[in-house]
Amino acid sequence: MNGEPDTVLDSMLRHSKKHGGRLVGRESRIAKLTFGSRFAFRMLGMLTPGRWVPVTVNVAVTGDAVNDTRVTVEMLSNEGRYLINVKSLSSRLFQRGFNRVSTILRQAAPSPD
Repeated sequence: MNGEPDTVLDSMLRHSKKHGGRLVGRESRIAKLTFGSRFAFRMLGMLTPGRWVPVTVNVAVTGDAVNDTRVTVEMLSNEGRYLINVKSLSSRLFQRGFNRVSTILRQAAPSPD
């Protein structure tokens, strides 16, 4: 990926905000975002649309404009606490949420390939 790391991260954050992402924190070239809604997930369960699946995203951008800029993304389900483990029941639903967020981030910082 080409571009200054700060510029790349700013672009990803702006694009994420346009698509429902909320910035939780930012420190230098690392940012934490959330997407979706825990409330909607609790109310709708397996019927939750992909855009409302609660996902936490950690983004780190390293490198410089002369060489390549590297973006590392970690996505985690963010459904909150339950009395039972719901991850095994909702893995497909979260995969849709992860795919949606991945697409949003890729659109903001496309690869030169």
